[in-house]
Amino acid sequence: MAEHNRYVCRRQKFNFILRGLTFCANCGQRYTAEHHPKKNKSYYHCNRSGDQIKCRDKYVEVWDIEQQVADLFKYIEFTPNFTDRLVTKIEKIYSSRKKVINKDKRALNTQKMMLEKKRDTAEEKLFSGLITDDDFTRIKVKIKDQIEVLQDELYAQDKKLNMRIDELQDMLLFVRNAYEAYTKSPDEMKRLFLGLYWERFEVADKKVQTVIPTPIIRGLMQAENMVFTKKYKEITGPRIITDLAVEFTPFIAGKSKPLIAPKTQKSRQIAEIPAMISNQPDSVILDTVWGHEQPRANHDRS
Repeated sequence: MAEHNRYVCRRQKFNFILRGLTFCANCGQRYTAEHHPKKNKSYYHCNRSGDQIKCRDKYVEVWDIEQQVADLFKYIEFTPNFTDRLVTKIEKIYSSRKKVINKDKRALNTQKMMLEKKRDTAEEKLFSGLITDDDFTRIKVKIKDQIEVLQDELYAQDKKLNMRIDELQDMLLFVRNAYEAYTKSPDEMKRLFLGLYWERFEVADKKVQTVIPTPIIRGLMQAENMVFTKKYKEITGPRIITDLAVEFTPFIAGKSKPLIAPKTQKSRQIAEIPAMISNQPDSVILDTVWGHEQPRANHDRS
């Protein structure tokens, strides 16, 4: 049993936030990450194995590639119109939740006041000799326990409200300054941001070469300046692919070649151009942020 337990999964000491999102631009294999205790450094590198062909790709230090990815958020900028709409929605969400929580707190405080009144009445009866000392002690302990339960519930409501405002504060910061919000976030939140915005990073020679946003972000990038400004076009390092026709073929060591496999030859040519492809996305893509009321551009097209 002891020998078997040597190989059980243990909690990882190092958290590599780009695990599963980075791929080798040379052979297509997924990157892995590991820490080298002797050097006291951590690296991402190509994980190609199985076909006995060693990939030429170089190891890249974790801090280096993670900073390259973080820098991409400097180019995530929402349009003023979209920002105003989103802030208004966030305010409505917070106001609604705060109203519900305050209503629950008022009900709890009312119950607490009634219990305190009962305790005061019991004290008066004790002084008047209407109840015995034992009866008063029993009533006092019972009321004390009930008040403590209500105090715990009131604390839970306050904590819930504080958690809501913390979450909404993070959302507001991300809308107004994506890079600052990302760099300030804990690793768990960074993973959420990464998974929302980026589908894949292809790396070669220690540099991110190609960036593929998630399908919904690609769709929003094509929304003709409705959601994102054109600031992301200023990215001069990795090329960013916004073509919604791009598909990906899983890599099998020794059998597959890379990666970006557009549906048609035309879309492959488009994908090679590191510029925004301007196609109006299906209105469903924007429903999550614009609601049922579609932007005016949609009506102009009809």
